[in-house]
Amino acid sequence: MKKSPSPTKLESPEFTAIYAMLLVGEKVMPSGYLLKEKQKAWQDWGLKSRVVTKKNLETHLDFAKAVSIQVLELAKSDGYIQLTALNRYTPTEGEGFWYPTPPAYMAAVEPEWRTIRTFFSGKSGRV
Repeated sequence: MKKSPSPTKLESPEFTAIYAMLLVGEKVMPSGYLLKEKQKAWQDWGLKSRVVTKKNLETHLDFAKAVSIQVLELAKSDGYIQLTALNRYTPTEGEGFWYPTPPAYMAAVEPEWRTIRTFFSGKSGRV
């Protein structure tokens, strides 16, 4: 793999961050294969709206790929990948139990967050 470009060489770090997120989602979500289409649409939108140029689109995509590889490596060791193997929450009716409520009656989004190594920014406003 070629050396990643410097983030300061990117016209749009935001474009790159979103593309990296789509790459990570493709790998970690069961329906991630559906994001291939979104990745292409994001590239097309970036070019059409002139957020990135044809000349440096590959630079942005390469940086996004490098970031996604680092995120996926972290996910292997922080417990996130193992979440899908854990039992899902089964609601129990009664006082003291969480139960889905209107209007969506959604299941618990991710009840096992406690099993993941957390991270935080050392300084306010910095990631």
